[in-house]
Amino acid sequence: MSKKSVIKSVEPILKNNVHATYDMHGKTFYEYIVEMDNGDKGRAAGTRDTFRFSAGMEVFYEHVSDPTHGDRLKSFAAVEEAKESTTTSPAPERQARYKEDPHKQSLIVAQSCLGAAVEWCAAKENDISTADMLKAAAVFEDWVYKYAERRKP
Repeated sequence: MSKKSVIKSVEPILKNNVHATYDMHGKTFYEYIVEMDNGDKGRAAGTRDTFRFSAGMEVFYEHVSDPTHGDRLKSFAAVEEAKESTTTSPAPERQARYKEDPHKQSLIVAQSCLGAAVEWCAAKENDISTADMLKAAAVFEDWVYKYAERRKP
């Protein structure tokens, strides 16, 4: 759930007097404790050794609590950035990364249909040709697009 508040403080998490980091997906993330004016407090991470937002800035964010990782604050976006954006997402820069690209969406559908055709053909018979498998994928893909057309408002 998206929240809005002013950042009260940002402190790096230190381990042995060194800024705590972790690696994920080939990137290094720096860890911070962020406290908000509304009382929320939790761990946050960023790819910079200084947090992107500073005390006094009004931001949108998400507060996540879980028993394994504790309280986390994530998906920060400055309120001013969000006002300039056409989206209501709490993190406009994330929205841009996932903006719908029709060509990309059609490739995802085709890939999904090919995977379904491979599974269907494998269950049906062992000696099916690649050409027959691709025909089955095309049938699945046609069905998906016709289904989408039928479901349009």
